[in-house]
Amino acid sequence: MCGRFAQYNSRIDFFEALGIGPEELSYDAEPIGRYNVSPGTKVLLLNERDGDLKFDPVYWGYGPEWWDKPPLINARSEIAATGRMFKPLWEHGRAIVPASGWFEWKKDGDQKQPYFIYQRDKEPLFFCKRHIYAVFSRTQRCISSDLN
Repeated sequence: MCGRFAQYNSRIDFFEALGIGPEELSYDAEPIGRYNVSPGTKVLLLNERDGDLKFDPVYWGYGPEWWDKPPLINARSEIAATGRMFKPLWEHGRAIVPASGWFEWKKDGDQKQPYFIYQRDKEPLFFCKRHIYAVFSRTQRCISSDLN
C-alpha cells in the first residue's frame, strides 16, 4: 500500500459493516468525504479506550523521537514486533481504520498512474493498526501492522 486511501463512506456504512450499533457509539449519517487521504494528515481511527469505542481523528504516520525522515505508514509484519522502529507500539492498543479503498501506483516510463482499489460491491474495507497516543508530540499517531 502506498499510504494514500479514501474514507468517503458515512460512519453508518463503516459501523454497520462491523456490526456496531448506535447504542455502542454515537455517530452521524454524513459521509466522511475524504477521497485522497495522504500520510501526514488526519485519519479517522476506531479504537477502544477505557472500555468504550472511540472514533478519533489521528495523525496518519509514525516516527519515533529519533526519526528524522518523513513519517512511515507501513511496517513489515516479520519485524514489526521486535524491530527498533516499531517495538514500542506493541505495548499499546490495537485499532481499525475504516476505508472505502486505497491507491496503488504503476510506473510507466517516467509517468506514474494511480489505480484506486476497492471491493467490487463497494463495501467498506478495514486496515488493522497498532497505534500510540504520543504524549509529547503534536498529535496522536498510528501505523499499519498485522494484528495477529
